[in-house]
Amino acid sequence: MTELPADLRHRLVLVRQLDRVGLDDREIRRQRDAGALVRIRRGCYISRIEWEAMNPRERHIARAHAVAANASIEPVFSHLTAAALHGIPTVASLSSSVHVTIEPTLSRRKQPDLVTHALTLEREQVARVDGLLVTDMVRTLVDIAVTSSFEAGVASLDWALAHGISRADLHAGLELAGPVKRLRAAEAAIEFADAASGSVGESLSRGLMHLMGARIPRLQESFSDRDGLIGTVDFYWPEARLIGEFDGAGKYLRDDYTEGRSAGEVVVAEKRREDRLRGTARGVVRWGWPEAQDPAAFARLLRAAGVPGLR
Repeated sequence: MTELPADLRHRLVLVRQLDRVGLDDREIRRQRDAGALVRIRRGCYISRIEWEAMNPRERHIARAHAVAANASIEPVFSHLTAAALHGIPTVASLSSSVHVTIEPTLSRRKQPDLVTHALTLEREQVARVDGLLVTDMVRTLVDIAVTSSFEAGVASLDWALAHGISRADLHAGLELAGPVKRLRAAEAAIEFADAASGSVGESLSRGLMHLMGARIPRLQESFSDRDGLIGTVDFYWPEARLIGEFDGAGKYLRDDYTEGRSAGEVVVAEKRREDRLRGTARGVVRWGWPEAQDPAAFARLLRAAGVPGLR
């Protein structure tokens, strides 16, 4: 790979740069066919070793750099791509399609790996992140709230409030965006957002509860018994004395949760914790991503547990 010129930020191998070192695209094809290179966009490749070491967010950002590297006019990345660059969590998975925003007066050439949004941006709504032009944090959050479902918008907005962005900032950003579809839904999501939410999965769950008419629970409630502090739970409905816990896929693998314990030790400790919690409340209901992504199944689970207010 050392003989191929590459973008210094993400080690992207650009076909248009080959002539700088006296090579042609035959060398690219040779390394691609040998499995050493992965094509991430027309005219743009990356080392397979580096690509396979990336997580979905890193891969999406690499694709954004590939778009910028071959663009005739520097693009402004927005929506889910801007969220990835800012580190804003989203419910929607990051696909191979990159989002950019252009002025409504500009003509658009359809490209299979680009989602183009014709929107007017004020100068102060554009920032530079990782060397790329991108909608600023507030505008990105507003765009997500406007184009996502209520519960998906809440998931990103909860994170925003927890990271120092105020509700007033979000409302001002929504007003600056001008006339938009789903304005009321976005306003409702901003008002419903809560900085106390502990994760994207918890936020998604709470948004769905609201749409189902459920009583909105207390968040991050602490419980103790005669032996001392048991811990903090994700959700608590005091009128039903019911505890709710969202179990994300990586919850029991995080270092701050395992504290150096083995998987077996974590399972045993969690069982003891739940037994103690059941001694202080009427019941405990648990769910994970499969239920949170299936509203009908989630509603059945909550109804069986006795969550108050469900329609």
